[in-house]
Amino acid sequence: RKILKFIVGSPKDVVPKLKTKYDVITAFQFLEHIDFLDAFFKDTKAQLKKDGHLIIAVPSKEGYLAKTINNILNVPPHHLTQWTDKCFRNIGKRYFMTDLIDACNQAIYDFKGS
Repeated sequence: RKILKFIVGSPKDVVPKLKTKYDVITAFQFLEHIDFLDAFFKDTKAQLKKDGHLIIAVPSKEGYLAKTINNILNVPPHHLTQWTDKCFRNIGKRYFMTDLIDACNQAIYDFKGS
């Protein structure tokens, strides 16, 4: 019996074509690179089961990136968008009619020493 199904491809191409509803959809380290956020969240909502979960990982503007002003890796063309917990609260309300369930931010370490 098949338990896990992994689908690899561009979300712009893959998500709208899915025929099955899923318990969990993950989006790791790519939202900051795309320019079709509205379509992504609408399509993702359509593919989630009623009590499904969308798990997202992005660089947080409130974390390490806030401490690195004008970091070349955090501006276009590398990152088109910047994300905060408030962004995800708004996305939850706008697209999923729910609030952000949980936000985990990686600790910021002092890189000056060593």
